[in-house]
Amino acid sequence: MASNIVGSIEPYVPGASFTNYVERLGFVFQYNNVPESSQKALFITLSGPAVFEELKLLYPARDLSTLQYAEIIKKLKERFDKKESDLIQRFKFYNRVQGEDESAENFVLAVKLQAEFCEFGEFKDTAIRDKLLMGVFNKDLQQKMLSEENLTLASAERMLVNWELAGSRARMISGRTEQVASVKNRLGRRDEYLNERNGRNRSRSRSRSGFHMRNRSRSNNRDRSRSRSKKYNYNKPVVSCYFCGKPGHILKRCFKYINSQRKPTVRFADEPQPGTSAESNLEQLFSRFKPMLDDSSDDSVLETWC
Repeated sequence: MASNIVGSIEPYVPGASFTNYVERLGFVFQYNNVPESSQKALFITLSGPAVFEELKLLYPARDLSTLQYAEIIKKLKERFDKKESDLIQRFKFYNRVQGEDESAENFVLAVKLQAEFCEFGEFKDTAIRDKLLMGVFNKDLQQKMLSEENLTLASAERMLVNWELAGSRARMISGRTEQVASVKNRLGRRDEYLNERNGRNRSRSRSRSGFHMRNRSRSNNRDRSRSRSKKYNYNKPVVSCYFCGKPGHILKRCFKYINSQRKPTVRFADEPQPGTSAESNLEQLFSRFKPMLDDSSDDSVLETWC
């Protein structure tokens, strides 16, 4: 019969909600028009080995075919879905706060779901409203909610969601503005504006008569033109050196002229020493090459000098 079932359902995994699993399986039975006499067998077949082993532990000495489907489901719910006391559920409810990265919608849904296990009765809406007010993360929003005279659950939910949407839109707009500003800085718009303003507000000097006189020495020596970006372009005139004749520098910056004015640092042997005469320098020169004469005859001396 399992092969004729339209649709499929996975085996039950321990730790998940067994009540929700049985509810889903009930919709499968309803869609396929499964009779009550076949529901128990089909449930044991589709639920998997974990449920079958649990039934063997619950009914060790009984045959599963003699049990009723409702009795099996009741026992398994008590086994898999252990219900906590109302005190523990309310303790979890009152300690629930919104996380820093948790959205307002998820926070509202979580508080409502936890309130279902607390058995508040008619006090449920009021308890949820108070919990939303006390557990909201944004303190500015909390202060705004406290300033409301007739704060209801619907108005509290609306304020939470609208506050989050407004904040996300403001961050999106500010992010776009920062992106546009960064693009303008990369394109050099700010530098062009500063250069243009500095070009208009040129330096002025005050004369003896008290009038402001513009210093046009800079503008007279340069060819000024304006581009499409309204930026002044100054073209430097071409100058040539009077010494070497090459363009691009003046005589004071010419390396050839500077080197020609320097005194030689190497002194040759035949050059006279500073502060002495030429004759004394010549004698010193020959004395350096004259060999040491020992006590020998005149002939040997003459031969040495020859």
